[in-house]
Amino acid sequence: DESGGSSSRLLADISQSTSADSTDPSDALSLNAALGHVSTSSLASLPQDVGDLTRPQDLGLMSAVVLSESHLELHHTALSEDASFPRDATADLGSVLDPFPGVHTAYRLGRLVARRTGSAEEHGVAIAQVFLGNDGLDMWPSSTMLRLISGSDLGLIELSVGEVQSGAHVELTLQFKVPLASDVEDAEDSVRSAWVLEASGEPFGPLLLVEVRWV
Repeated sequence: DESGGSSSRLLADISQSTSADSTDPSDALSLNAALGHVSTSSLASLPQDVGDLTRPQDLGLMSAVVLSESHLELHHTALSEDASFPRDATADLGSVLDPFPGVHTAYRLGRLVARRTGSAEEHGVAIAQVFLGNDGLDMWPSSTMLRLISGSDLGLIELSVGEVQSGAHVELTLQFKVPLASDVEDAEDSVRSAWVLEASGEPFGPLLLVEVRWV
């Protein structure tokens, strides 16, 4: 599929640059697709703690920015969040994003610590809420998707986002299913998954990361 070229290259670069374990999106963690919710609004309806959009100067490029710190809800006693890791994960990826003019930051939705339960079927649910703003001059088209490009799907392979006008924002509510029995042998290593907005095969906006460490 020629239209997926840029996203495929981004996937390859991320996979080569990160020390976190990753698996194919279609592999047999075999978790059911998580429920995702999208709501689109003008900036006038944003929470008061959300900053103003600053429009990029690059004409013809779709753009997106995280507008406020994401909120992570954990729905299992075996899950906790390691808050010592900052939300901004751009520096972790080094120069990987340089060839992709539409993807200039990486944002960590959360780094989870999962306590092994011994049950291969049990999983914990984490729900992330994030506001993404269209800070570009172009509308995001109806084909805009949030797509997994690296790592385990954690139950979320893709989510239709649709049209978002310039200057408007979209609220994403993302549900992740975290297996509580993991094959990761080194407890110091984490599994990193990455999603990105995509339209017509071109990735844009922040790379959204979820990391899981099993103990």
